[in-house]
Amino acid sequence: MTYAEKHILETYSTIFENLSFKSKVKLLQKMVTALKAEVPRQKKDFFTSFGAFAPNKTAEEIVKEIKKSRSFKDKDLYL
Repeated sequence: MTYAEKHILETYSTIFENLSFKSKVKLLQKMVTALKAEVPRQKKDFFTSFGAFAPNKTAEEIVKEIKKSRSFKDKDLYL
C-alpha cells in the first residue's frame, strides 16, 4: 500500500467515525455491493491518459491551421 493510499484510508476512516450508525450501515452495504461488482481495471494506454491524440496532419499543417484561425480585433491599447 502506498503512502497516498494510507493517507486516503486514514482520512475516510476519520469521516466514517463521525457518521451516524444508520449512515455507517448504509455506506457499508454500498461498499459491499461495489466490491462484489468490481471489474478488474484494465491498463490504460499511456498517451490516452493525458489526452494525447494521433492526428492525421503533420505538425506544419496543424500550426498553419492554428495561425489561420486566429483573429484579432482592431482596437487601440492604451498603456
